[in-house]
Amino acid sequence: MKIVLPNLPPKEANPNSNSHYYVRSKVRREQQEQIIGYVLANTNRPPEPLHKAHITITWRASDKRNRDIDNLFSAMKGSLDGLVNVGILLDDSAKHVSYTLKYEWGDEVKENQTIIQIDKADK
Repeated sequence: MKIVLPNLPPKEANPNSNSHYYVRSKVRREQQEQIIGYVLANTNRPPEPLHKAHITITWRASDKRNRDIDNLFSAMKGSLDGLVNVGILLDDSAKHVSYTLKYEWGDEVKENQTIIQIDKADK
């Protein structure tokens, strides 16, 4: 299953932001709602939660700004929790999910995007 979001993770969800915990909590709820809405509208979702999954997350930035990939990943917490809440993943713990993280930027990228590719993993 592939999910393409038209944005990078919100700055307020970044662990290095100085946002108030209430703001960070609100942003994570919004991330969950965005993912749940996308998944419910997608007819190509798995019939039951994946017990083992590999997720490739690609962030595409239209600017040339340096970003720490670990901060981008941390800022995805709300989105990943949404995948569990909507029934795509059984759990988002290390026992059930592995990740590949990519960051693309520069002239060939025309708009900001977060691409989440979810594949069933055997082991």
